[in-house]
Amino acid sequence: MTGESSPAITLEELTSVTVPAEVMRLYESAFPAHERLPVKDMLSWGKGYRLLDGGHFCGLAFVSVCGELVWLLFFAIVEELRGQGAGTRALAALEARYPGHRFIIDIEPEDTQAPNLAERRHRIAFWRRNGFQDAQLGFRWRGEQYAFQVKGGSLTFDEVRQFWRR
Repeated sequence: MTGESSPAITLEELTSVTVPAEVMRLYESAFPAHERLPVKDMLSWGKGYRLLDGGHFCGLAFVSVCGELVWLLFFAIVEELRGQGAGTRALAALEARYPGHRFIIDIEPEDTQAPNLAERRHRIAFWRRNGFQDAQLGFRWRGEQYAFQVKGGSLTFDEVRQFWRR
């Protein structure tokens, strides 16, 4: 396979009327109930995407855009496809959809006391491999601490506040 590249991930935009069951199953299995938001609400102030790899479902992404920032609220790849490059290709598809934008995510920080420390480290490593850096900003939500990661520049508290005020 030298010289060959994997095909791009296709982004199929979701509407509140057409959220496929496979997207909902992945959303519910990939994120704890206390972290999830109602999909209808997310689609009213952002966009949702069904990720397709060669026409086959491989993941989901929910984003919100404010100015030149794209907040990747929820991103998940089908479990059996993780570690095979689908996540990196899906991020590339999102970046192509929003050229010139900075991307931000919020993740659980590395905490040596956390029961899911290995998972946290694995997620942090994924985002770092894909060009995200610690933004040195965080917040507490629903009893969990989160840290912002940014790709394509820096992030200020005022920019985060703008998202929350919309």
